[in-house]
Amino acid sequence: MTQKKYQKESLIVLNDYVYKFFRPTRFEGGLKNLDSGVSWKMLHGSIWCDGVSDIYLRLAEYTNTRVVMVALFNQKGSSPHTVNFIDLDNTYIKKSIEIKKKTTEIQKKLNQMYPFDPTFNYVPIRVEPYSSLKVDKKNKLKNLNYILNNRFEFPGYGNFDDAKRLSLLEYDKMITNVNRLLNEYSLISDLSLKIQKLIPEIFIKKLYQFGIYINPELDSNYKQFLYARLEHILLNYDSAKEKYSKIEPGTRTYLISQYWLNRINSEESILGKYDKIEFNNYLF
Repeated sequence: MTQKKYQKESLIVLNDYVYKFFRPTRFEGGLKNLDSGVSWKMLHGSIWCDGVSDIYLRLAEYTNTRVVMVALFNQKGSSPHTVNFIDLDNTYIKKSIEIKKKTTEIQKKLNQMYPFDPTFNYVPIRVEPYSSLKVDKKNKLKNLNYILNNRFEFPGYGNFDDAKRLSLLEYDKMITNVNRLLNEYSLISDLSLKIQKLIPEIFIKKLYQFGIYINPELDSNYKQFLYARLEHILLNYDSAKEKYSKIEPGTRTYLISQYWLNRINSEESILGKYDKIEFNNYLF
């Protein structure tokens, strides 16, 4: 994922992965939003847009790409949604990116970046027939400046509308978080990443399972659910389905387990091949 030639493909696949595996669940019996570290958010699964954007931002570090988390504001000045903006060329060093301000300089920087929204499954690709999109998605990415000057090419971006077409993307925006490039990692973080690459996946999984097991704040039913979620986000679908199916009716995590089980069975929560990825940029 860290090779520059695969950067755009990796970011598109990552958007698809985060959209399919981490969802805000609004139905009765679903789990509430979790405000915690990224690993626990990923295991919990039921996450609002700021948490979804946080997951994308952190996972994108493995592509060695600068990604910021951006709060969008409506005409009344409140923020209804959070998305990610990507600096494909890593133009800005971390110290130069102002957090929680709405300066003119910040707006100029964001206009040159590429908005990705893993909550609503938006990527900055203009509308064309799917046959042509499958040929070369990566070279069709457009920055915010292009999108705002060619709004008709993004008809499915309805969740960005406010007083007018795509106005949530036009109003002043605020960066709320920024990720790290690999050369900005601390010595400990860099060492951890290198060790992680050397350790077999089964051992990493065992470490996470042990972390769930020894956590005294988690009840047994929730732990059972987290074991299933761990298999799911590691793409071990058969094992995830088996574990979701074993969660008993009437328990706190039964309905949410059935939700994820149904999404696997319907392939809504299965990572697809790159050339099969579809987006919600379109009206059907």
